[in-house]
Amino acid sequence: MSALGGRRLSPCRPVAVAVAARADRAEAFEAWQREVEHARRIEREAESLDVSAYHARWAEDVSLRLVMLHEYARHSGHADFLREAVDGVVGV
Repeated sequence: MSALGGRRLSPCRPVAVAVAARADRAEAFEAWQREVEHARRIEREAESLDVSAYHARWAEDVSLRLVMLHEYARHSGHADFLREAVDGVVGV
């Protein structure tokens, strides 16, 4: 795997989180859109999904592929919790 431009991966982007925490609906949506574009730019500019960078929380080099799969699975789980809260159906 090659390095992701010598970058270190941050477990979250604190500025975006802070903005969204005190934002109204439109501001929160705009913050989310900026984060989506940031992630898409990283994916677009990477030479492959096998590029790697150091991830401090995991204390190791990880591939862009692993990060994307991890985040997809994590947020899919969050969406499932929200759906369960709305419709009450668990385990389907």
